Amino acid sequence: MSISNLSPVFVVSSGRSGTTLLRGILNATEQIYIPHESDFLARAYPFYQDKKELDEADYPRILNLFAIASQKNGWGMSKDYLFEYFKEKSPRTFSEVNNTIYTAYIQSEGLGDLSWGIKHPVLIASIDKIFNVFPEAKIVHIVRDGRDVC
Repeated sequence: MSISNLSPVFVVSSGRSGTTLLRGILNATEQIYIPHESDFLARAYPFYQDKKELDEADYPRILNLFAIASQKNGWGMSKDYLFEYFKEKSPRTFSEVNNTIYTAYIQSEGLGDLSWGIKHPVLIASIDKIFNVFPEAKIVHIVRDGRDVC
C-alpha cells in the first residue's frame, strides 16, 4: 500500500490540549502531513454528504465554503488552483471532494504522496460525520488533565 492510500487521521480534542504539538510531531514524519486547521468536513457535511453525485457546477460553492472553513483562507491555495485541480480529478462524492482538497494541498506543497490528516479540536463534535465520510479514518482524541494547567 502506498503512503497516500493510508486512512486519513483526524486529531480532535478540546482547545489547549496539545493538538498543535501532535500536529508538529506527525508532520516531522515522512508518512503524513496535517495542514492548518479546517472544519470544512463538518460545515459542508449537511449540504453535500447525501448528494448522489457532485459535478463541476458544485465546485465553486464547495471551494468557497472550504476557504471560509479553513485557516489562511483555504490554506493559502488559490481558488483557481483548486478549481483546476477539481476539474482534473472530477470528485463525485463528498468523500472524494475532501480527499481531493487535501491531496491538492499536499501536491501544492511538494510533499509527494504523503497521507493527509486533519487537526481541529472542534471536530470532536463531528466524529459521527467523520466516520460517515471516511469509515476507515483514524481518530486521535487527546485528553488533557485540567490539573496540568494549574
